[in-house]
Amino acid sequence: MISVERFYNNACSYLFSGSPTFISAGNYSMSLEALSLGGCQLTDDDLQPLCSAIREGLSLYMLKVSANRLTDVFVKQLVDVLKLQTGHPLALIDISNNKVV
Repeated sequence: MISVERFYNNACSYLFSGSPTFISAGNYSMSLEALSLGGCQLTDDDLQPLCSAIREGLSLYMLKVSANRLTDVFVKQLVDVLKLQTGHPLALIDISNNKVV
């Protein structure tokens, strides 16, 4: 059985590594509409690749990152990146139960 940590690492490698089937220098061949990473004990650093992917044009309509270890620093970064996305706005974001003050 695969561990949660290994699954997460594999998923991040696939989604955020510049894979030609998903993300390639801002050219997205697929669209990810919903991403739920709640309760994974993720930190700000763990989700930096997500901010980069959104900045490069990844369109998300739902993002759930509740019950992690995210701080207000990450949330501010995420909001700043999301403000740049005008063509596909995020409709739902759940950041509850984090270290946000």
